[in-house]
Amino acid sequence: MIRLRLYKARERQRVIDPADLEAVYFAVDPETKPVFEYDGVMVWVSGPDRCRVERRIRGRDLHLVEAGTNVLPRARGLEILRAPGADYRWVHSLDWRWGAGDYLDRDRVDVFVRALDMQPWAAPPGARSAWCICPT
Repeated sequence: MIRLRLYKARERQRVIDPADLEAVYFAVDPETKPVFEYDGVMVWVSGPDRCRVERRIRGRDLHLVEAGTNVLPRARGLEILRAPGADYRWVHSLDWRWGAGDYLDRDRVDVFVRALDMQPWAAPPGARSAWCICPT
């Protein structure tokens, strides 16, 4: 089962038949922030001709690096979806980084926001807590 998630579209998620993968993969609009998930591998289509590939194994976030970069040609993402178990060069992802969809990883931002809610006095200048009554 191949799952497609669209983070900036009305239709948020759907299941894709492997026979239709290529057509859907190249037809999807990068502006909808699409993520294809299959067998533990996530392919983020981040532009018309580029993608990024990630995997989570035993609690570790990893990303695929080829030719010294984690930004891959979009066609390469399709190849990886077709053979997710092949021997790829997975590298540990740093905690605070921009995600493949060009935004901070949601889980890590959520933890930061909860920490600010508990200790608003520890907030860096310019940061605002949901419970802080700060002058605008």
